[in-house]
Amino acid sequence: MHLATTILAFLLGWQASVYGAAQDLPFLGPGVVAVLLIVNTFTWTNPLPQLRVVCTFGVVGTLVESVMIRAGIYVPAESFRSQLLCPLWITAIWVQAGLSASMLARWTPNRLLVAALLGAGGAAIGYPLAAWLGAIRPLVSPLVAIPLWTLSGAALVPILLRISTKQNGQVMKP
Repeated sequence: MHLATTILAFLLGWQASVYGAAQDLPFLGPGVVAVLLIVNTFTWTNPLPQLRVVCTFGVVGTLVESVMIRAGIYVPAESFRSQLLCPLWITAIWVQAGLSASMLARWTPNRLLVAALLGAGGAAIGYPLAAWLGAIRPLVSPLVAIPLWTLSGAALVPILLRISTKQNGQVMKP
């Protein structure tokens, strides 16, 4: 996929997930992301490493979000709360990020600062926007929540992009 297509696909998956959560349509985002995953899988020349990256993003993202929820940083929309892990729509956003990883890795090779800035910017905009739309509700002051979200994005994106570029010891290609 081209960079513009990758960005648009990510925004589509993010918007479907957040809108679905805010409008009591919990499977809208995961459904859209599942379709995007299937379409992407057919375009990859070597899907197994790509799927590992997508799964890594999904698992790590789910764990980090679940810790933030359990730590009382924010809560997802009431109807999507689970006992242990974050809701599926949040996992879908991380899976969508994993789908975008190979393109972003090629666009930001060995540029961890750029990747950190993308992660920080995305988190600094995405979480407050999700709160404004009603998909999440922060439980701490914005002076605490926004820097926490921003720092988590700044740390996670470079780490996860490094994983996507080093999968099996080689740069991944779609």
